[in-house]
Amino acid sequence: MQIVASVATYPELRDALGDRRLEHGLTQIELDYLSGVQDGWTGKAECSAKRWGQMSLACALGALGLRIVLVEDEGGIPRQTAEMAAMSRRRPAKPQPAALATPDATIPAPDPAPAPAPDTLEAA
Repeated sequence: MQIVASVATYPELRDALGDRRLEHGLTQIELDYLSGVQDGWTGKAECSAKRWGQMSLACALGALGLRIVLVEDEGGIPRQTAEMAAMSRRRPAKPQPAALATPDATIPAPDPAPAPAPDTLEAA
């Protein structure tokens, strides 16, 4: 696996995808076609008129031969995050709601309707 870009923000991701497209000599419309997205989508995403979404990002990554890999930042986890995580481990667990009773235990079954008298069936 070769690292082709390092991004930490959405604009950096957007720019890295555009750079990768250009490295392969693709136009925006060609990437739209290869990705299977609507014509003009890549151009709108690259100029921030649209945002890459779950489906369009996955399609573009596949067409460009990319995948997203998360790595720990060289500075590690920020101090505030570590402190918050430590505090949450000291808090008692939130009480969980009681399991809902089964419908049979809480709602009585309806009484079966009495069968009609035989003489009323003939009249109908």
